[in-house]
Amino acid sequence: MILLLNKNKENALQISLHFFVIKMLNLVVKL
Repeated sequence: MILLLNKNKENALQISLHFFVIKMLNLVVKL
C-alpha cells in the first residue's frame, strides 16, 4: 500500500515536471 502510494507520488511529480517542461518550451518557441 505504502509502496503504491510512493509510486503514485513519483508519477504525479514526473507528470507535473513534464507539463512544466512543455510550458517552458512553448514560451521559448514563442520568443
